[in-house]
Amino acid sequence: MNKYVEGQSCLVEMALTVDQVFEKIGSFGRYQKLLLLGCNGLVFFWFGFAVLIMTFIAADPGWKCVANSTQCRFNGSMAASDKRRCDMNRSEWVFNDDLTSVATEFDLVCDKAIYVSIATSMIFLGFLLGGITVGPFADKLGRRITIYSYGCIIALCSLLSAFPHAYWLFVVFRFLVGFGVGGSSIGIYVLVTEMVGVRHRSLIGVSLWYCWTFSLLFLDLLAYFIRDWRTLALACGVPAIPVVLGWLESPRWLVLKGKVKRAEVILKRVSEVNGKEMPKEDLMEPEDQTRIGDVRDLFSSKLMARKTNIGMGTSTASARIGAFCSPYIVYLKYSTTSGEDEDEDEHEDNNDNNKNVTEEEKEALVNGEVANDDNA
Repeated sequence: MNKYVEGQSCLVEMALTVDQVFEKIGSFGRYQKLLLLGCNGLVFFWFGFAVLIMTFIAADPGWKCVANSTQCRFNGSMAASDKRRCDMNRSEWVFNDDLTSVATEFDLVCDKAIYVSIATSMIFLGFLLGGITVGPFADKLGRRITIYSYGCIIALCSLLSAFPHAYWLFVVFRFLVGFGVGGSSIGIYVLVTEMVGVRHRSLIGVSLWYCWTFSLLFLDLLAYFIRDWRTLALACGVPAIPVVLGWLESPRWLVLKGKVKRAEVILKRVSEVNGKEMPKEDLMEPEDQTRIGDVRDLFSSKLMARKTNIGMGTSTASARIGAFCSPYIVYLKYSTTSGEDEDEDEHEDNNDNNKNVTEEEKEALVNGEVANDDNA
C-alpha cells in the first residue's frame, strides 16, 4: 500500500502495523488454527489434568475392620465419612482396597484429613503466584520462552509428584504445578490472541478453553480404570512433556522490543502457511506506534471500568463453575454411593441383632416353660 504525500518530490511508502499485516496475510488462517489446536492440547493435558487430578489421587476409599478385631466389629465396608474409626486403634481397621491415594499413602484421615485440603489449596496458591509473575517474564523474555518455561515446570513436577514418600514433598510439587499452570495459562492466552487479527481475538480467546471441559470428562474416565494414584499421576504427567517446537514468537512483542526484522520473518512464515502473499510495506517502527498500555487503561473511564468488571466477573464465574462443579459432582456421587452401602451394612447388622434377640427370647421362653413343668 503506497500513498503519495502532496507537495513532496518523493514517494513515501507507508509502514503497516502488525494488525494491518495480519489482515493481509490471514487474520485467522491455517497457521492460527493449527496454533489454536496445539494450545488446546496443552490446555487439555497441562491445565485440566494438573489442577483436577487431586479429586482422584487424594480420595479416601473408605475403610473396613481387620479380621478377628477385638474393637472393630462392623460388617462390610464403611464410608469415608464414617468417623467411628477415629475412636479405634489404627491397627483395628484398614482402607478398602478399591484404590490407592495420597490419603491411603500418608494416612490422611481423622485428625490428619485437613492435610488433603492443604495439598489441594497449595495448587491454587501456586496458580495465584504464577499468574502474578508471568507478566514481567513474558514482557522481558518473550511469550514463547515464558510458556515453555512454565510448561516444563508443570510437566516435571507432575511427574515428580508421583514419587515422593513424604507428604511435605508432595505438597511442594503440587504447589509448583499450580505455579506453572498459573503462568503458562496466561502466557498461552496472550500468545494466541496476539497471533490473530483484531476481529478474531474474541473468538480465539473463548475457543482456547474448550478442551478444559473435555479434559474433565477424560480425567474421570482415566481415573475409573487407573486405581493406583502414582500410576494415574504418571499417566497425566507424561503427555505434558512434548513441547510444540514449531511455535513462533509473537511479532507484536518483537516489534515492541525493536526486533522488526525478526518480526517480519515470522510474519512471512505465517503468510506462507496461510497461503497468502506478504505485503511489500515495511513494519512500523516501535517509536512510530502508540504507547504500550497497562492495567490502568482498563479503568481509565467509568464505561471502561464497567466493561472490565463485567468481563472479569463473567469469565471468573464460567471458569469456576466448570472447575468446581465437575469434581464435586463426582465426590457427591461417590459419597452418596458409599452412604447407601453404609446404610445397607447397618441394616444387615440390625437384622442380625434382631435374629439374635429373637433366638434368645425363644430360648428363655422354653427354659421358663420347662421350669414351670418341674415345679408342677
